[in-house]
Amino acid sequence: MLIALLDDGIDLRRCPDIRLREDLSVQPDGTIRPRRAEEIIRTSHGTTCAQIIHKYAPEAEFCSLAIFLQPKLRTSPAQLLAALDWCLEKKIPLVHMSAGTTQLCDQEPIRRLIAKMIQQGQTIVAARSNDAGRYTVPACCAGVLGVAADPVLTGDQFYVLDAMPDDVQIFASSRHDLSAYPFGEAEAVVSNSYAAPTVTAKVHELLSAGWKSIPELYRSLAKNPVSMARMRPDFLSSAFVFDPEHSIKTPELLDFQVLGMFDDETDFLAAMEREQRSSVVLVPPSPSNRFWKKLFSQSEERCGIVYAGEAPRELQAAAPCLFWDETARRSPTSRVTRFSLDPEIPFVQVESCGESSLRLLCGLRDRLTGEGYGCVTITDQPMAYLYGLEYLPRGCQPEVLAAHLCRTHDPDIVLCSLGTPVTNLPCDLRISFGMCCKVQVIGDTMTLPERFGEADTEAVFQILLEN
Repeated sequence: MLIALLDDGIDLRRCPDIRLREDLSVQPDGTIRPRRAEEIIRTSHGTTCAQIIHKYAPEAEFCSLAIFLQPKLRTSPAQLLAALDWCLEKKIPLVHMSAGTTQLCDQEPIRRLIAKMIQQGQTIVAARSNDAGRYTVPACCAGVLGVAADPVLTGDQFYVLDAMPDDVQIFASSRHDLSAYPFGEAEAVVSNSYAAPTVTAKVHELLSAGWKSIPELYRSLAKNPVSMARMRPDFLSSAFVFDPEHSIKTPELLDFQVLGMFDDETDFLAAMEREQRSSVVLVPPSPSNRFWKKLFSQSEERCGIVYAGEAPRELQAAAPCLFWDETARRSPTSRVTRFSLDPEIPFVQVESCGESSLRLLCGLRDRLTGEGYGCVTITDQPMAYLYGLEYLPRGCQPEVLAAHLCRTHDPDIVLCSLGTPVTNLPCDLRISFGMCCKVQVIGDTMTLPERFGEADTEAVFQILLEN
């Protein structure tokens, strides 16, 4: 089975027995071409990763995509996206990445591409950032086998924990004896980069034996059922939507491509019979047991199912693919570690005003992200996660969630819109909606027309930059 290794290249002089099918270089502009003989592999990083995988999976074939062209092992979003897009197009079954990003403004395009790969049936193993506690894309995303090192482990040892808030759940050895390889070290250094190959080798074995779904892989790795719940349904890039009561009022704001919307149960199930890989989003009320049974029977190769409510525990356990419901948000949110809020991060409080506040939150987030600012947006609006916003479940404390997200995501700015007034969150600027023709600013309060337009959103953005 072919493994795509996204790193700085594989030096065949140091691993002569490795079968290298492709040796490619990803240029800063995203161009991909064969690596030239005179192009030096700057470090031993990618070669060491390949040696570790080969040590435990000697039959594996490799495709090397050099995305690190400098000794500091840094790449650009364009290079990483180009390499992932190449893997998507070539349908590489297993992709290994000792790479990712903790930068909020770079995460969404990578997440979307990773979601497309998972929907296509590809498997991704990725190392978490060595900056412990930082949310890393793609390692921390749903459907990705994210890995961190446990310095106590050696050789091919690893273990799997139940899902943790905004973190990986696979921990593996990065201490490997590579002295059998030319110039190989007797023990690799402890780092997440050298723990991930341990898992890639094991996943290669499982995939070669016929394992298919991500839940199957996690269960096999853990040797027992484990929770795979992530705080977001971030395996969504496109989906069919079943919304029998037309609860979604602003489909144009959804954070995924809508492949089709249905309100009739029979029509929806017939469409899912034809589309057995695409993700689906189900909006309450909860369908019948017959509906769930039929959908699950059609979903053995499906990427994932999102239920925009709280599903019974037995349904979560019976799902044959990735499954997300609001329990997957509530449970980890209630378990986040309490931290103090960073006083340097500005908070903007947006009045909760239904569709108006939703449109403003999405518009400002997109505008800020597009300009390279890391933006976290917290709201208790129903189904906020379908719009790519940070959903606050009922009963959870907003200041605790905000402090957690500030620590794990390190945003430049936080936007909040909560139905219940909150006094425990900072407020550097307040935005409300009223009877006015254009944006008005008085002191630390900004007022927008309730039916505002793009020009008003731009005016708010410019005021935020000035402040």
